[in-house]
Amino acid sequence: MFIVVGTVLLAASGSILFSMWSYRHHAVSAASRLVSQVKAKERAATKLGARDMGRARSAAPACNAPPPSSAAAGQGARMIITAPSIRLRAPVLAGIDDAQLDVGVGHLPGSSWPDLGGTSVLEAHDVTFFARLAALKPGETVEVTAPCRQWIYRVASGRVVRKGTPIVDTPAPTLVLVTCWPTNALYLTNSRYVLIAELTATTNTDSSTIERIAPTIVPTALVPPGVTIRDVTTDAVGVPEGTLTVTGSMDPAASASPRALAAINNAFAVFDVGLIAAEHGDGAWWMTATSPAHPVALFAALPLRGVRPLWREPVNLTLTGAGSTIRAADLTGIVEVRRRLYRLDVHLDDVDGRFAISRWQLTPP
Repeated sequence: MFIVVGTVLLAASGSILFSMWSYRHHAVSAASRLVSQVKAKERAATKLGARDMGRARSAAPACNAPPPSSAAAGQGARMIITAPSIRLRAPVLAGIDDAQLDVGVGHLPGSSWPDLGGTSVLEAHDVTFFARLAALKPGETVEVTAPCRQWIYRVASGRVVRKGTPIVDTPAPTLVLVTCWPTNALYLTNSRYVLIAELTATTNTDSSTIERIAPTIVPTALVPPGVTIRDVTTDAVGVPEGTLTVTGSMDPAASASPRALAAINNAFAVFDVGLIAAEHGDGAWWMTATSPAHPVALFAALPLRGVRPLWREPVNLTLTGAGSTIRAADLTGIVEVRRRLYRLDVHLDDVDGRFAISRWQLTPP
């Protein structure tokens, strides 16, 4: 009996142990399968992510352009400065000589570049790129973009100072913009408008090049044969320049481009040719300056014949245009001729791509 009972108990224990082993084996196998499935999904996701990252890296070219502070950045535009609120968009070149300021914004040698931190000083002519600089208000944004990098500044303050006032170099990343004051003056002034902006963010860009800015279309100046435009500048003729006004539906970015400076020079060149022709009674020079389709009679300038006028007020210039094209110009000043005062009003139209006098009036002021 004892043998039979023991055999039954052993069989029952074996059955229980087998069931426990079978359950544990099943559970471990199921868990292993789940773990294997999860790991397989993770490996698949990792491989997919790697492929996607690889495709993204291959789609985005490496941005390895030299920073603006590097001499390798060249003599052309090293950065682009934009101020959305005043629609400023201009190239930035190294240096503040006429070669740079006649075509863009200049970086003051000795000041820092944005990629180096510290104070970066940029200068431009008042009547071109920085003509609306004083309209920038505290809190508004100025962006400076170089190949592969962009710096975003927030305007902190702006003030008028005397020419030669030193600019403090701070360790904090700061952008200082400088131009002549008033910002519509065509003459050299003894005051400067200084705007200070503080760095708020720096970001990377995908572009390794600087976008070209489309030029403004302006009329040329036709001068008599044997004469260059340098022979008839306001300095050579003795005409004092006043202020500039831009009217019409000009794109602000176009009216503040370096081509606007060319339009100013061309308008004054034709105006000066007319003054010289009037003084000497030179009909050939006069016809060069007036409209070929509807020429103004030289008689309109008769009071100026034989005399060099004395300017009692500077000559103010108004440019009129639409979009990116300058179409007309008006020049107005007060002159004294033989002890009599006259208001001289001259209107220039764009005739086949050049400025031409279409009105010349001398009237009592």
